[in-house]
Amino acid sequence: MLSQRDEFYKSQALNDINITPLVDVTMVMLIIFILIAPVIEQGITVKLPETSARTMAHEESVTISLSEDKKIFIGNTAVTLPQLEERLISLRESVPNLPVVLRADKGLAYEFIVKVLDTIQKAGITKLGLATSVERVK
Repeated sequence: MLSQRDEFYKSQALNDINITPLVDVTMVMLIIFILIAPVIEQGITVKLPETSARTMAHEESVTISLSEDKKIFIGNTAVTLPQLEERLISLRESVPNLPVVLRADKGLAYEFIVKVLDTIQKAGITKLGLATSVERVK
């Protein structure tokens, strides 16, 4: 037979909640979330275009070159900004989706490049590419 004291301790033990397993599960879940968090991508889902290192298709295009001394060339012919717009408009009328490639010297100021880009846009050119050189890893 149990004494009153034993019954008190027995009932006291049943009333207390053992939180050790709860803390263990919480810690394991926390560790899992810490390990998985860097893997989950953040942000808006966007379908990005794919590219490869192959060469572009050879379609007829006009190359505009900008030299370091702010001279503009269509092919090998030197032109001014107003002449550039006139020539591009006439070329666009003959070839509606005329692709234009802009080659600018790396020492050229952005201000001048933006003026040329504005002129190209005013001429109604929508297919524009910027030429760059590939840096070789040694």
